[in-house]
Amino acid sequence: MKRKTTRYAPCQLECRTATTLVQTTTWLPARFARVGQVVTLREVDGTWSRDWTVCSAGRSSDCPPDVHRMIKGHRKLTGDAMPRRGGS
Repeated sequence: MKRKTTRYAPCQLECRTATTLVQTTTWLPARFARVGQVVTLREVDGTWSRDWTVCSAGRSSDCPPDVHRMIKGHRKLTGDAMPRRGGS
């Protein structure tokens, strides 16, 4: 049986409170990536943040980029991953 893959799309989201407007960009499953859709996001600490509105959605993809691997690769190529030398 063929495994079903989830497609993801890059989306710009915004959340309005009484005094502020917070904007963020994230990858959402394509079924939620519709302009005007209201979504709930999980925060780093595991809590849920409600009332995020999708402002724009890009093309969907089978696999979003692995940013952690991209950053690690960049650091290796540029030497940023090397230990710092002591002294002045």
